[in-house]
Amino acid sequence: MALRAAESLLRDAARVFDEHEQDPENKELQDQLILSVATARAHSDSASLKISSDIFSLLGASSSLSKWNLDRFWRNARVHTTHDPIRWRLHHVGNYYLNGVDPGEYTAILNAKEQQGATRTAP
Repeated sequence: MALRAAESLLRDAARVFDEHEQDPENKELQDQLILSVATARAHSDSASLKISSDIFSLLGASSSLSKWNLDRFWRNARVHTTHDPIRWRLHHVGNYYLNGVDPGEYTAILNAKEQQGATRTAP
């Protein structure tokens, strides 16, 4: 179920991205894009950690043996979820829905960091 939900949110974000590509100056579409990508990322992070942990729960202790190399799933999920911490994205999504704060502020912060030499991973 977690995977299907993450896939659904990703498809929705892709749809909004395609719409935004056709009308890049549309502020409402830009906000929807920021929010849909952040939501998809948040859910995919959670799903990847749950699924990779469930592999070990379902298969038992022997699944952690190096000969099976199953730890790569958990390790890869953990690395990707800590590489781009989702807490900041969740803050902006919540701030938009609860307080009406423009999610474009998230993009403005990314742009400022990028100008200071940081690299951007995704909006």
